[in-house]
Amino acid sequence: MDKEEFPLKMKYVGKEGKKKVYGMGKYKTMKFQPDVIAGNVFSDEAKMSVWVSDDQNRIPLLIETPVSVGSVKMVIKEYRGLKYDFTAKVN
Repeated sequence: MDKEEFPLKMKYVGKEGKKKVYGMGKYKTMKFQPDVIAGNVFSDEAKMSVWVSDDQNRIPLLIETPVSVGSVKMVIKEYRGLKYDFTAKVN
């Protein structure tokens, strides 16, 4: 938006064996919490959470974060053309 770059730290929280992704099923995931920049959108206490597939593809499956007017949830709807077999889906 304003062509500024913000170097952020990202914390690895751990693995989750059966994370439910709305409308897509359950997946083996790794959870991360990147820092957010406090300001108009995020408060000082805001904790963004990012779940990526626990396989060689490392696809971002779900992102959740509180914002100043509530919260935002981003959910993957489809994936295709992956370089590696997708092994993170749990039956």
